[in-house]
Amino acid sequence: MVCRKNSILAHDVEEYIRLDNPSLHQAGVMLHAYADIWAHHSFSGLADSYNIVTLISAKTAAGKEERNLDDRLISNLSAFFPLGHTCAGFYPDKPYFKWQCENFTRCNWEEYTEAAQANYSILVSMRTKRNGQLSSERRELLQRAFCDIQERDVERRCWYWGELFRSGYFGKENTFMPQYNLREILADDNFLGKFDLSMEQYFEWINKKIFLDGLNAQESKIISPIFSLDYFRKYISSHFILDCHKVSSP
Repeated sequence: MVCRKNSILAHDVEEYIRLDNPSLHQAGVMLHAYADIWAHHSFSGLADSYNIVTLISAKTAAGKEERNLDDRLISNLSAFFPLGHTCAGFYPDKPYFKWQCENFTRCNWEEYTEAAQANYSILVSMRTKRNGQLSSERRELLQRAFCDIQERDVERRCWYWGELFRSGYFGKENTFMPQYNLREILADDNFLGKFDLSMEQYFEWINKKIFLDGLNAQESKIISPIFSLDYFRKYISSHFILDCHKVSSP
């Protein structure tokens, strides 16, 4: 099973969010997984040799080459357990990189701008029942921000994005933009309960779509002596499987 953009299941997820009026927590879980399509496509959600790639280079939009030892160490070690894009390190998750393997080159800021358009369209339709389109100007501003914001710390990175919205960078000042604070979120038992419930509901929906449609999880190389099968089923469903379809082995 390989993650693909525009797969049948990706469209099923999109239509579910648009038409079935999920809770905000459930919509958030599904949109997170949906957005991950653009980082995870061409990789399998299973631990499989299909995922083994050799990372050649990673550069920013300014042409600066990245020499992050942690990512390169993860890339080298992951050949022993090649789950998802681990062989490419965290480079697929960082908007400001253009990275290259022996078989392909991927420009993340272009991929992420495309992902932003797709998610924006869904969010607009949830409120107005019509598709929303980002203007070419806003797409350009988004792409520039994806290239320029290179903060490694996730809370600092979220702060920079919040500042762009609050300052009117995208065309409309929003002084009521909420602050992202992971510690406060994790300390809220009410939030965690709703989040766990939404994850369970989403997993059950994906389970019916995928696992009960012919995938034998016991035979799919996702079992590790470190993690339980149930952990991996939930990890995969929330990060990869929503945009996967069966393909023959290469």
